[in-house]
Amino acid sequence: MKRIIINICIIILLTACSTGQSRLSSTEQALIKDLSLDESIFLQIKTLGGSIERLTDVTYGFGPAAENAVVFVTDRNDGKVLLSEVRTILQGSPYSAYLISVLGDMVAIVEDIDQYGYLDVVYTDGINYGLEHEDIIAKFQHWDDQYGLSLIGASYDWLEAEFQSPPSDWLAFAQEVYAFSPDVVDQGTGDVEALADEMRDTNTLFLWWD
Repeated sequence: MKRIIINICIIILLTACSTGQSRLSSTEQALIKDLSLDESIFLQIKTLGGSIERLTDVTYGFGPAAENAVVFVTDRNDGKVLLSEVRTILQGSPYSAYLISVLGDMVAIVEDIDQYGYLDVVYTDGINYGLEHEDIIAKFQHWDDQYGLSLIGASYDWLEAEFQSPPSDWLAFAQEVYAFSPDVVDQGTGDVEALADEMRDTNTLFLWWD
């Protein structure tokens, strides 16, 4: 009997802890209400462990983003796993999610926009190389048409996407990527051949303008 009582107490404590972890703070509740977001969905996301904050503009103005968008911030640093978990929760909803930090500890959650809309929100550009946001969108669209790009994440100076129909000539494509985003080689793989190998092995495109 004593063992049964102890087990019941443990279950109650675990349930209480779990509920506490998934409860929205008063600030989070106010934010979700202000943006007219679905509280039930964000209660589920909170069970992953983290906080929900307003997505702010990461371009020159550093002001509030106009879109109904938030950021789920964690200390997990396991980006693609975290993103997959968030996207699983969001299935069938009007929300989509993308990594917004290369560290993999922040996921942007946006409403009623596709991957191009998200790129517009974070306003990715390569201004250090004279590339405006419109140039990035045009090139992404070109490669998307060719290879079927599924956006994993992006912020103001980088983006990452997965190939749905990978290039047949990885080296030739790596040369295109290097011409458009030199930093992925000059401050990354070291040479174009290594870039080609990395993209083939990971099936991902990573662009970065430092």
